[in-house]
Amino acid sequence: MKQEDISKLIQHGVSVVSAAYMQKNVQLIVKSAPSIIIQVDKERLIQVLVNLLSNALEFTPENRYVEIKATDKGESVLITVSDTGSGISPKDLPYVFERFYRGDKSRNRKSGGGGIGLTIVKKIVEAHHGSVWIESNHGTIVYIQLPKNLD
Repeated sequence: MKQEDISKLIQHGVSVVSAAYMQKNVQLIVKSAPSIIIQVDKERLIQVLVNLLSNALEFTPENRYVEIKATDKGESVLITVSDTGSGISPKDLPYVFERFYRGDKSRNRKSGGGGIGLTIVKKIVEAHHGSVWIESNHGTIVYIQLPKNLD
């Protein structure tokens, strides 16, 4: 783990998914405070960001938007990924981090993922001594809070 600028990691994650966003005609808005330096495993955090941005795209209809934002919270950074999709059912929300859980039981692996993406996100965030949670009403917001230093 080393010191990294979170805005550069977000830009890297955005570059991985940007073509898919353009293809679906969904706007991706990036709002990141400059020069928030955190101690992270760069590749694993990019994996988290790409997973969350991909999930947000999957559930956001055409001509809407997804926003990713990083906010300096002093000793930590708060990253949010919010979409303008239909949201997650309140009955499904408590289970979204469980392995193989998918809210839409009718989806198969061709139309949806294997149900492990958010489980991996949670494991990586926790390995960084952070926390992750989700709020959903009209659209969904995923929050990731990471300490700036792991020492």
